[in-house]
Amino acid sequence: NSGRDAGLELGAAFGTSAGPMPLVWADGLIEARPEVLLYAARQRPLDIRWMKPAMLQATLPPAGAFIILRGDADGNEQAAYADAIRRGALQPVASRSVHKFDYVLYRVGPAR
Repeated sequence: NSGRDAGLELGAAFGTSAGPMPLVWADGLIEARPEVLLYAARQRPLDIRWMKPAMLQATLPPAGAFIILRGDADGNEQAAYADAIRRGALQPVASRSVHKFDYVLYRVGPAR
């Protein structure tokens, strides 16, 4: 039931630690399973930001940053970002389930 394995897998999705520290926006995953991001950051240093107000308004992070959106019945953040996903502004990188929560890691593409 732990988020350890999901976090280690998520951390690996960011690649090696070479280059700048990735900026990662999250809300629902932080509230549901914060240890997932803790374990991800142990794999590779991450600049994780809890962006609840911005994400409630479906604001996009800057180009090149990442955003983690839940997509389960208890917290479907992907619905608010459906237009950005459809037009390719958010590009899926990895997806996983932990306990009863589903999430997708997206990379923010150039402005469209």
